Amino acid sequence: MLYVILTIFFWGITPVLDKLAAVQTDATVAVFIRTAFIAVISVLALSYTGKWSLIGNVTPRTALYLGVSGILAGCVGVFTYLRAMQVVQDAGKVAVMTSVYPLVALVCTVYFLQEKITTAKLAGSVLITAGVVLLNL
Repeated sequence: MLYVILTIFFWGITPVLDKLAAVQTDATVAVFIRTAFIAVISVLALSYTGKWSLIGNVTPRTALYLGVSGILAGCVGVFTYLRAMQVVQDAGKVAVMTSVYPLVALVCTVYFLQEKITTAKLAGSVLITAGVVLLNL
């Protein structure tokens, strides 16, 4: 549960930092700088934990999935998110509206992974949508 709480905090503070940065620089440059910081921290984390050898255990298919995921979320998604931060005055509105991505994930998991839509997932989807609508009134 600690990791969930930390994730909520880290993801919660990020839109503030992104808005402060987005008004100061081009989105493409911002994605590059952000990615460079992530690369440096990742190298330090692998070095500190001694897990460099685990990279050899990653299959080509897993590497492809991670690579495409990184491109979509870490590059293209961050770029479009930062552009939204630049053009929309209210950073909170951008943060809330982009938080509906679990709905897209739900549809994709049903289609690509053949996961079942449960009553709980459907109810959660309705609540997410209602929450976004209410927060944008």
